[in-house]
Amino acid sequence: MADPPPTTFAPGSVKPAAGLADVSLVSRLTRLNLWVLSLTLVLCFGLIATSSWLAARERQARAADLGA
Repeated sequence: MADPPPTTFAPGSVKPAAGLADVSLVSRLTRLNLWVLSLTLVLCFGLIATSSWLAARERQARAADLGA
């Protein structure tokens, strides 16, 4: 009987795609995760700032109406 084919690859026998050389999946996913987290943080900050500004503007308009 013939020996079964090996189930593991020798180190260096599998080459990554040409454009992705030296960039591991972990680093790509980490970079994507940080990018999405940063985008979400900026979006939330913008929405909260806008909401606060509109609420303050409404309070000022109401106070001006009461004072007039």
